[in-house]
Amino acid sequence: MQEDDIQRAIFVGNYEGAVDTALKVGRLADALLIANIGGPELFKRTMARYMRRNPRPYMAVRERAGWLVTPPLQGCWAVLLGLLLKLG
Repeated sequence: MQEDDIQRAIFVGNYEGAVDTALKVGRLADALLIANIGGPELFKRTMARYMRRNPRPYMAVRERAGWLVTPPLQGCWAVLLGLLLKLG
């Protein structure tokens, strides 16, 4: 059922709703990818939620990693995903 909810939200452009649903069911990678499509503010909020839910000592660098959500990298979801997976 959650898969349908996520797909429906994406289809109508409700990226925030899709992110919320993905986070509720533990699909963190999906939430981050969807948030990236939804724009820099949604991505930033989703990243903060992700980091709160999954704290790691190395995440203290997040303040210095603001460049990850700057406009030149918004369309590079594969690069962002690779970076996140490498850090995680």
